[in-house]
Amino acid sequence: MGRELKIMFCGPSGTGKTTMAKEISELFNIPFISGSYSDLVPSTKSEPHEKMITKSTEEIYNQDYQLINLRRNQLKDLTSFVSDRSFVDNAAYFIDKLAHRIPQCEVETYLDIGKKLSETFTTHLI
Repeated sequence: MGRELKIMFCGPSGTGKTTMAKEISELFNIPFISGSYSDLVPSTKSEPHEKMITKSTEEIYNQDYQLINLRRNQLKDLTSFVSDRSFVDNAAYFIDKLAHRIPQCEVETYLDIGKKLSETFTTHLI
C-alpha cells in the first residue's frame, strides 16, 4: 500500500460500522481506531443512552467538545487508519442533543469544526 487511507464510517448504531471497519483494517493492514464514545470517554461506559442525552445542556455541550477533541487527537499522527465513527457522527449527535437547547450560531460553529476536521482527517467517508 503506497497511499494514505484515512477511512471513517458514519451512521446510526447497529448498522455494521464496526464490523466493516475491522474487515477493512485487516484487508488493507491499517490500524482500526475505535471511535466509540464509551471507549474515548470511559466514564460513560456504564451510562444508559437515555441518561447521556438528558444531562444538563452545559454537561452535554462540554462532553461533545471533549469527544471531538479526543477523536481529533487520536488520529492526528496517523497516516492511515480506519475508524468506525466519524466527525459526521459527532455533528449528528450534537444536533440531536443540543440544537433545540442552544443558539443556532453555536450549532453552526460545531458543524464548521466537524466539517474542517473531516476534510483534514478523512480520505474516505463511508
